[in-house]
Amino acid sequence: MDSLRGMKLMYKSEDDKALTANIKVDFDKTKHLSEKSIRKRRLEREKIEVAERERIEREKKEKEAEEKRKKEERRQRELDEQEKARKQAEKLQRQEERRRGREDRRREKQAAKRKHEEEEKMNLKLAQDERKLLVTQRKLDSLRLMTELFKNVKTMKLKEDEARQLAALEEEKRLKAEEEKLHQLEEERKKAESGLRWQEEMRERERLLRERLLQKRLAAQERQREENREELRKKLTEGTVRLKSAVVMKR
Repeated sequence: MDSLRGMKLMYKSEDDKALTANIKVDFDKTKHLSEKSIRKRRLEREKIEVAERERIEREKKEKEAEEKRKKEERRQRELDEQEKARKQAEKLQRQEERRRGREDRRREKQAAKRKHEEEEKMNLKLAQDERKLLVTQRKLDSLRLMTELFKNVKTMKLKEDEARQLAALEEEKRLKAEEEKLHQLEEERKKAESGLRWQEEMRERERLLRERLLQKRLAAQERQREENREELRKKLTEGTVRLKSAVVMKR
């Protein structure tokens, strides 16, 4: 301060004009410019500057923390929105999958039902065709059996006719032989008419011979009829048994 005593302060403008003022130095009554005051003010100023820097740093940190919090909130909101969108998409996907599953099951059920109906129709048709074929086969078998039976009956009839004809021929031969024998006896009787006793004997012999001849003829006819009936009964029984056996086997 003492170095400024008696000096002037000059101000020079742009147009080269100068203004001066005297510097008046007065005694520092309050000791404002003392070293202690200056050091105290410097310390206070430093404290203020430190406090200001701390305040600025604190505000900066608070601002950064606020920005970080807001950024974190925005990020969290974005994550929440993304999670919500993901859950919504998953929900829609699950709904779509359930719908597709129901649709697939419905189509599979309808396909299985159609397949079952077609199989039932096919089985019914096969059963009907098989039944028709079986009925036709039975009719053919019955027709063949009846044809064979009629053929056997016809053959039996022919054989019976042949046997009857042979028996008739044999009987006719026997009758002719008996008649010839009777004729011989008649001739002998005529030759011996002179003897009454001989005539009676001849008549008796002739009567007995005629009776035996008649009995033989009747017995032969009865025996032939009995044989024919027995043979026909056997063949008819065999034909009926074959027919029943064939029908049972086809069933």
